[in-house]
Amino acid sequence: MICKHKYERFDCHGAAQLTDGGSRNAWGHVRDICLAGFYVFTVGPWPINTEVQFKLEIDGTVICGAGVVATRNPGTGMSIAFLDLAPGYQEKLDTLVHGLAHDASAPAGVGLRI
Repeated sequence: MICKHKYERFDCHGAAQLTDGGSRNAWGHVRDICLAGFYVFTVGPWPINTEVQFKLEIDGTVICGAGVVATRNPGTGMSIAFLDLAPGYQEKLDTLVHGLAHDASAPAGVGLRI
């Protein structure tokens, strides 16, 4: 897979709960993640450089931490770059991304009986 980003992104299915520490809260679907951050689909993305606290639930794994809005696409969503993960969550992120990378590299049709 060719990727112009520093870290390879992997497709996933999950949910994100975000807060800016003030009055704004957002929820959305997470469709890709990497070791540097994730993309959340939400109708009202926040301004770039907004610091956020997040809780992700992806494939049964919960990851909590702090991040910053790196990019935004009005009406579509925003990418969140990790700033700090709560204690113990870096290992969970590493395990999740490793598993997604393994799944992405598996040949199509493995395990299927035709």
